Amino acid sequence: MCENNESMMGQQGRNIGDISAVVNSILIDIENHQVGLRSR
Repeated sequence: MCENNESMMGQQGRNIGDISAVVNSILIDIENHQVGLRSR
């Protein structure tokens, strides 16, 4: 993960990276500001 990423456009958050999506299913809960990962 990286904390400083220009694509975040100054917003708080983390870039979890494309490789995470290759090996995991990603669930994003926008309302509660959470991200979950599940092995495929």
